[in-house]
Amino acid sequence: MNKEIKELIDKIEQWVEDRDIFNGSTVKKQIKKLAKEIGELFSGDNKNNLDLIKDGVGGCVVVLINLRKMLNIEETLLNTYLDSDYIFEEDNVFDADEHLFWILRFIGFLSDYGVPETERTYPNSVNMIFYNLMRYCRAKEIDFIDCIQHAYDQIKDRKGKMIDGVFVKEEDL
Repeated sequence: MNKEIKELIDKIEQWVEDRDIFNGSTVKKQIKKLAKEIGELFSGDNKNNLDLIKDGVGGCVVVLINLRKMLNIEETLLNTYLDSDYIFEEDNVFDADEHLFWILRFIGFLSDYGVPETERTYPNSVNMIFYNLMRYCRAKEIDFIDCIQHAYDQIKDRKGKMIDGVFVKEEDL
């Protein structure tokens, strides 16, 4: 499992680099994009729509990969928790809604970006959002790696251009 997720993350990072998103965007723009993806996840959850949920989770992971790189976060929960069985133990899973609310709490910390002396919270916030996405999927009995694969399959051939720090897909131009 770890090899599969590592390969997907490498592919996503390459896709982002090929489109100059790391250099062409900003942390604030990526936080706004993350909020949009979280909104899609909530919409899917409210409708109990598996495709929307997978799309939202996968989209969040793509943006978290961007933020991790833009904020120079070296250690992530990907490295820490996927190597352990802890996250997948049956008795360690809250209900799915609880994980969604934890995600909201931590995006709130990210919204402080640029406020002096708050930078210490960014790595933890990115990692905890990632962690709670994994646990949300576990609580909903959704394969987390399938969500990331779904996101990559959606973007891998996507063309577009950067406009004001945001990648706009070709069909939306």
